Amino acid sequence: LPNEHTGLLPGQAQGYYPIAKEVPPIGTMLSITGYGSDRGEYERHFAQQNNFGPLKTVGGSIWNGGHRPALLEHRVDTMGGNSGSSIINLETGEIIGVHSHGGCYTSDDSKNAGTVLQLHPEFKAAVESCLASE
Repeated sequence: LPNEHTGLLPGQAQGYYPIAKEVPPIGTMLSITGYGSDRGEYERHFAQQNNFGPLKTVGGSIWNGGHRPALLEHRVDTMGGNSGSSIINLETGEIIGVHSHGGCYTSDDSKNAGTVLQLHPEFKAAVESCLASE
């Protein structure tokens, strides 16, 4: 609802990231801002941090959970507490998904994961319903 003092909606007053209409190509640089844990520097523990890295795959399985077409794997450095953060395409400034699985890298093949909004019909419908309800 509009702010009772200014009459503005939050996006009008503070700005917003648009929702991507398409899935970006593999290798696209992504950004995640969130409040993840930080074992190395206590003052950064659950403080807002931003990291970036490439999109690695779209579609696949994670931890033997079966094939998931909307799964997005990335190499953005995230930890516990980052789940629920928007995954932003750095080239377009659009939200492509939501981060859900992160942690430290154990090998060069390690990836973190999230859900691609455009490839998950129920998730997409829920977000569009919220955006349509001014």
